Amino acid sequence: MKPADRINTFYEESFNPYLKFHRPCGVPELKPDQRGKTRRIYKWYAAPWEILRRLPGLPGYLKPDLTIDQLDRIAGTKSDTQAAVAMQEAKRKLFAKHLGPEGRMKKRTGCGNDGQWKARKTKGRFSVPSHSPWKSQDDFHIPAAPAHHRHGKVEI
Repeated sequence: MKPADRINTFYEESFNPYLKFHRPCGVPELKPDQRGKTRRIYKWYAAPWEILRRLPGLPGYLKPDLTIDQLDRIAGTKSDTQAAVAMQEAKRKLFAKHLGPEGRMKKRTGCGNDGQWKARKTKGRFSVPSHSPWKSQDDFHIPAAPAHHRHGKVEI
């Protein structure tokens, strides 16, 4: 199976069902503030399926071969926690091939310019400045701005 096929299978069988039926998302309540801006206040969190169920005329939005009872059965097969654990396990298996024992990406060798950097490559290419450019000056001010006198008075 190609990597893209494995990823598609993961999304179809694990990730999308988890998102649709078990992962809560915030439902905004829109309220205007004193300045006329619309503020979003999140008081209700629910899975997308729970939100969709509240739509009036829901059967008209579903595909002809899907019913509310079928979707309820899919949502009820696992608890939210069980679905999250199953999705994480499927994700771990999906990426296990590409990860090392510590869970980090395996180091690839022999790809591109992955050899050791050699100092001789830059010898003589860059000049060394004759002064320290970042050393602050004692009496520094922006010429276009008014200069401040030592006692807080402004010179114009």
